[in-house]
Amino acid sequence: MPGGRRNLSRSGSGRPPQPIFSTNDDINKSKLGLQCEGVSSKVVSPRHIPLPVLPHDSSLMFEIIMFSFTAMATFLQFLHLYRSVWWLPQSYTRYSMNFYLIDPYLVGFIGTILGRRLLYSLVSEAVMVWTPPSIWAVLQQLVRLLLLSIVLASLIWCTYNIMQNHPIVNIFYLCYP
Repeated sequence: MPGGRRNLSRSGSGRPPQPIFSTNDDINKSKLGLQCEGVSSKVVSPRHIPLPVLPHDSSLMFEIIMFSFTAMATFLQFLHLYRSVWWLPQSYTRYSMNFYLIDPYLVGFIGTILGRRLLYSLVSEAVMVWTPPSIWAVLQQLVRLLLLSIVLASLIWCTYNIMQNHPIVNIFYLCYP
């Protein structure tokens, strides 16, 4: 390693470098000097870059995108769970999925859970377009109550049929994360 002094002051301030080991008197003097210098100098804070304006989708468009995404994910999960080996010569099935294994009431239950928000967004947009603004609040409450009753009736009907067709242990498997 080459010799020589490493911390050469290039700013030319004319002040001697601070000692590494100092006494309490030196610390107090340096703090007093910093306080005096801090009053006369102004510190400029950094400026952040402005964020670009992002386009916002309407709530209806968001619900359509989310419904299509979750419906596609559900379909792919069913495809993974109920796939068949139709390409093998010994296989007597002609379809890529074993459709007879899929419970239609479970599909209805999942579809009700996934579609409830999209249905509410569609109906509320229709209410806002076709009715005067003075009765929007009352109609929104009525639409919520109507859709709640329809969704609950559909879920109870699907749950009843699922419980009739499957043992309770298989139903508990649906609750497993």
